[in-house]
Amino acid sequence: MNPTRNCSLKIRFRDTLSADLEETSVSGSKGLVMALLTRRLYAHRQLIRFATVGLLGAVVDYTVYLTLTRIVSLGYLEARAMSVMCAILNNFLLNKWWTFNRGQSKKGVSEYLRFVVVSLLSLGVNLSIMWFLIGYLQLTLVLGSYTDIAAMSVAILVAFIINYQLNKRWTFVH
Repeated sequence: MNPTRNCSLKIRFRDTLSADLEETSVSGSKGLVMALLTRRLYAHRQLIRFATVGLLGAVVDYTVYLTLTRIVSLGYLEARAMSVMCAILNNFLLNKWWTFNRGQSKKGVSEYLRFVVVSLLSLGVNLSIMWFLIGYLQLTLVLGSYTDIAAMSVAILVAFIINYQLNKRWTFVH
């Protein structure tokens, strides 16, 4: 009996973005491994897109925040609230049309309202983390003038995890 015998099988995958079934034929163990790795990457495409949109949202967020605090001289909490709201609008539009492929969805208003609820929850988390790190722990004494940027970075990371899970499972459900 030959242990390296070739086999052929058909695998059916569910497309996580459009819920379509796709059948793939593979031959041999290398083909099977490649097919499974390709599908694994494809399944994570939505997460990668969400992260990309998040990075663009972070650029909007930081730009607005730095403009409001450094040029307009607004307080850090007020500036943070405004910068997050600008990032929310940016992220909703990009996630709806690109990440979750819901551009032609008939649930536009309800999706937007759900996105805003998730984003406001995220804003609360953001502001709480920034207040805790800057106002309560007073990290300004340790980090100096970059304390708000460090606190903002931690807040964005925590909010990313919350946002992705809630938006995937509640806002943009097919």
